[in-house]
Amino acid sequence: MSSTYVIVIRVIQGLVSGLAFPSVYNLFRVWTGLEERATLMSVVFSAVAGATVVNFPLASLLCKSGLDGGWPMVFYVPGNQICPYAITMYQNVLLCDRSYRIAVVSGLSTSCFWSPRQASENNAE
Repeated sequence: MSSTYVIVIRVIQGLVSGLAFPSVYNLFRVWTGLEERATLMSVVFSAVAGATVVNFPLASLLCKSGLDGGWPMVFYVPGNQICPYAITMYQNVLLCDRSYRIAVVSGLSTSCFWSPRQASENNAE
C-alpha cells in the first residue's frame, strides 16, 4: 500500500470529522434543555480530548506488548472499553419517555433528574 492511500484516507477521515462535530451541536439543541446544554456539551467535548490523552499512551503500550500481534489490540481494547457505555446510553435513549424529552425541550423542566411521573402529576392538577 502506498503512502498516497494513507493520505487519501486521512483526508476522508478529516472531512467526516468536520461534519460530525457540528452535528453534535444540533443534537444537543434538540435533545437538551437550555439549563443542561452547556454542561453536557462541556462534558462531551472534554471527553473527546480525554480519550485522546488516554488512548495514545495505551496504544503504544499495546503495540509494544506483542499481545495478539501488538497493533490489532489498539483497536480491540478501546472498542471493548466503549461497548458497555454505548449499550447503556443506547438503552437510556430507547427507554427515555417521550414526554420527558418534550418537557425538557419545551422548558417545562429544567432538571436532568426530572421524571416522567412528575409530568403526569403536574398534568393531573
